[in-house]
Amino acid sequence: MLPLNRKKFIDKATVENCILYYENNDIFLETNKEYLLSKKELLSHTCFTAPQLQEFIHKTRQSNYTDFTYGDYPHKKNEIKKSISLSYRSLIDCMYIQIPYFTNKLVTEVKNLLFDSNSPDLIIDLRDSPGGYTEACMDFCRLFLDETDIALFRYKNKRVIHFKSGPCAFRFNRIFIFINSNTASCSEIATLALRLNLSMVTLVGSSTFGKGFGQDFIRNEKFGFSLTIPTFTWECKNAGIETLHTLIEQDNKQHLLFKKNEDYFACVLNQL
Repeated sequence: MLPLNRKKFIDKATVENCILYYENNDIFLETNKEYLLSKKELLSHTCFTAPQLQEFIHKTRQSNYTDFTYGDYPHKKNEIKKSISLSYRSLIDCMYIQIPYFTNKLVTEVKNLLFDSNSPDLIIDLRDSPGGYTEACMDFCRLFLDETDIALFRYKNKRVIHFKSGPCAFRFNRIFIFINSNTASCSEIATLALRLNLSMVTLVGSSTFGKGFGQDFIRNEKFGFSLTIPTFTWECKNAGIETLHTLIEQDNKQHLLFKKNEDYFACVLNQL
């Protein structure tokens, strides 16, 4: 937890490093004349505070996904939910895992659960999952994908990273992925990567958030601030958000409405 101290002065070198990270990595930022004037005005000060730096970032950003905050950081619970809805527990012989947020620890827990499972089918619940750490997301996909391209990330200054999988560790007869309008970022990448590469995957739910890019952040513990910026666009086998939404519609042949939790499990039951 970081202290909230609006009057704590930040040294100029820290401010310049923060701005340099912003300029070099924010994929939507254009360092035009207006930006340069704002930067010059900020750096003309002899001392700096977090509110000043926040005002500069928020004034010059070209995306609402670029954000500068200071003070306490909220901590979210990130626990795997393993139980099927009570109404369908005795009817569906599926392993069920819910991913609230991709982290390395969580992926390790998922791997251990999969090793202990004898279920022929799997439900991956990515509803309300905003994403998480990209490397953890790729490791999650590697649990299921066999010797293929997972995703491609395009960064600023034409830097490209390819993510591939080796031999997969787990196979299921059917995999159902639950999604909704709050499924975003890494969760959308995982959904599309699994759907494109595995014929036994079915998407269950409505269109996802539609975030075709990922974010990164830096935190300064000493001065208690954090800068979050969009750093890359992503694609899976030359496909992106539009393809994902097309596949969601394609898998919902009966045009079902997913208004409550039971609707998702009823859809699975009808396909087993």
